[in-house]
Amino acid sequence: MSEKDLKALRNESENLCESIEYGLFAVGKMMEHLGSLTDEREQNFSHNALDNATVRHLGGLIQANAYLLNVLRDSAGNAEFHLSNMKGGKGNE
Repeated sequence: MSEKDLKALRNESENLCESIEYGLFAVGKMMEHLGSLTDEREQNFSHNALDNATVRHLGGLIQANAYLLNVLRDSAGNAEFHLSNMKGGKGNE
């Protein structure tokens, strides 16, 4: 890959990591709020906020995003490694 391609890969991977992290925090916050809906003592509310299938799907979504986040971080790290080992980058673009 050329230096330009490696820089683009690194930058895109880092941007996607940031987006995924933001999304995971948002999902975590949402689940935290939904959890308080089922707390009988605090809310005096006994209905389930989410059914089991929805909870499983959310768990799978979080796991998939965490896996993707790790892969993107590895990609960004590998691109950075190759960029740092290039000899001046001449003729690579």
